[in-house]
Amino acid sequence: MSLLEIKNLKVHYPIRGGFFNKVVDHVYAVDGVSMVIEQGKTYGLIGESGSGKSTIGKTIIGLEKATAGEILYNGKNILDPKVRKEMKFNTEVQMIFQDSMSSLNPKKRVLDILAEPIRNFENLSKEAEKEKIYELLAIVGMPKDSIYKYPHEFSGGQLQRITIARAIIIKPKLIVCDEITSALDVSVQKQILELLKKLQKDLALSYLFIGHDLAVVQNISQKIVVMYMGEIIEELNSIDLKTKAKHPYTNLLLNSVFEVNKV
Repeated sequence: MSLLEIKNLKVHYPIRGGFFNKVVDHVYAVDGVSMVIEQGKTYGLIGESGSGKSTIGKTIIGLEKATAGEILYNGKNILDPKVRKEMKFNTEVQMIFQDSMSSLNPKKRVLDILAEPIRNFENLSKEAEKEKIYELLAIVGMPKDSIYKYPHEFSGGQLQRITIARAIIIKPKLIVCDEITSALDVSVQKQILELLKKLQKDLALSYLFIGHDLAVVQNISQKIVVMYMGEIIEELNSIDLKTKAKHPYTNLLLNSVFEVNKV
């Protein structure tokens, strides 16, 4: 069942120049991308830096503005601000960023960081609020006393667990994961991927998992889309990646994984 459908999405940035600062050209960050994310599935989006993959994620959640196209969520175009507000889209879709430290307020304790979305969307007593946060921390594998600490007191993997907790606290249906394991070492990457898989099973979540490491993306995704210079160049089921990849760039990514595994 389709949860989110992107149709011919374009995100172009104007380049200005000359005496009158006129638009002389455009950067085609995303240029005619279409894809479908099914409910309860993980859609892997891979490509090198500048390929447009993160721009797609940010456009979905409203951090970037589309030049053209549609993003349909349950059949409604959420690029229309009125539709987005009426659907309460921001409670249905959340995003987790690569740099967990910069996405958390360094002056706030974990208690206040996780309580903020609860206070925005629910009316709970202080005790009920704290109990909910305790439950959430247990779900992501963090101890109770984490609530009294500040972001700088945690490791990168622990911080990412906290950002995951914040993302799921209002029970979204789709989470956009933007390079969320790229700054972690291999053992911690594996732990975070296993946590995401468990949460998907337990909470019926869908993921758009954005990354540049093919092995990591393949580990968690049912379908993989390869982007290059703002366009989709190949789309494959994850299990078919090694046997059915046709585009030279996809095969280059596959070869790089094999080379790393040999070392």
